[in-house]
Amino acid sequence: MFCKDFHVANPSPYLRSGFVEVDLRALGVPDALDDAALRLYRVHSLTKREETELQIDRIAGAEGGKRIMTFRCRDAREGSDDYNQAGAEFCLEEASEPSPWHGQQIPVSYLSQYFYYTPRRASEPRDGYNAAWHPERTVTGVCLHNAQLEVYFRLTPLPDDRPDISYTGSATSVHIPGAPENVLNYYGGFVVHSPARWGQLTALHFTPIPWDQHDMQRVALRDMTYELAWAQAGPLRSVCSLRSQPFSLRYAGAPIFEHAPVEISCRLYRVFAVYTDQHKPYYTEDLFVLAANGFTLGFRPYFYSCMEHVDCQHGLRRFEHIPDYFSIQQHFYPLHYLYGFAADTHVRNLVGEWGSLQWRLSYSHHIKCTHLFMKHDHPHYDPFHAVGHDCWYEQLLKPMRVMGVTPFWPAW
Repeated sequence: MFCKDFHVANPSPYLRSGFVEVDLRALGVPDALDDAALRLYRVHSLTKREETELQIDRIAGAEGGKRIMTFRCRDAREGSDDYNQAGAEFCLEEASEPSPWHGQQIPVSYLSQYFYYTPRRASEPRDGYNAAWHPERTVTGVCLHNAQLEVYFRLTPLPDDRPDISYTGSATSVHIPGAPENVLNYYGGFVVHSPARWGQLTALHFTPIPWDQHDMQRVALRDMTYELAWAQAGPLRSVCSLRSQPFSLRYAGAPIFEHAPVEISCRLYRVFAVYTDQHKPYYTEDLFVLAANGFTLGFRPYFYSCMEHVDCQHGLRRFEHIPDYFSIQQHFYPLHYLYGFAADTHVRNLVGEWGSLQWRLSYSHHIKCTHLFMKHDHPHYDPFHAVGHDCWYEQLLKPMRVMGVTPFWPAW
């Protein structure tokens, strides 16, 4: 019977609660054990422990070996920022029977997801809407929903009657259920095929081998179609994984290696998620590129957002000495609007113009981001706290982590 004890470290100088993610291979969990065969307990003492919910997602697809377990850690003791002090103890073990939470129906108001298919079936509306995921069908859009945010992602590039706009890989409609009643809840969707979109990836740059004299290899993404590799609305988060079409990269080994230049087939993965009991309307995004052999490649992503009627030049706010996050703020007194972005790598080449914003991130093998949307009527609200603390510090810079575990990002 499998059994694994581990500790979670809280790197903050205060009592903290939140979600923890860990690759199951790092814990030595056999591939044959899924969420129905595992139970997780919070250990309070030698004689007292409490079962807690867990969720397992195959973010590289059902055929991939990348299994990420998400669980909630409440009231972890304060510790040191180097992750050397335990804030909570857990025990993951193989169970003789499934947890009472396994297969439990999740209230739609907490977590849900919807899909849009083409071609549509006779029982579906014109947009191909369906609440169930059918992996064998072609998905054109995915909507993730929790109590704080509803966001729609587009998987295909162009509407038929607007060939000048590419929506692929972007959030095209955002709904904030918790916004004040006197604030329009929708960020987009008022105009059919409005150009508004957020967090669109336009290109990836790949660095050649150091002795290769060729320039960076650029992969354009504006016209690329994504497919849905994984989707699940579990007990803790609603998550979907988008996988790009295959693309090729050329690497030359000469003169260090004797073999001829090789072509490597790769795919980009984008994992979007919203969580239950979130206090702010944001979604998280994980980015990584997998080669056909399962290893990751380093890359540099380029982002673009189109925000109609927003002055992205004068409304841009950031700290130059903390280049990992920024926000776009605009208000029509007393209503305040905010789009915030944060990443675990530096934000570079940030350029704001009227109605649009573009930026790139530093080179990395795995990148995690948060996208924040807010509308409120609080005149003394501090937007930097929402972006800098809630979305950057607690989610990206100093998240709670399992101690002694190295993330298994280099390969499946």
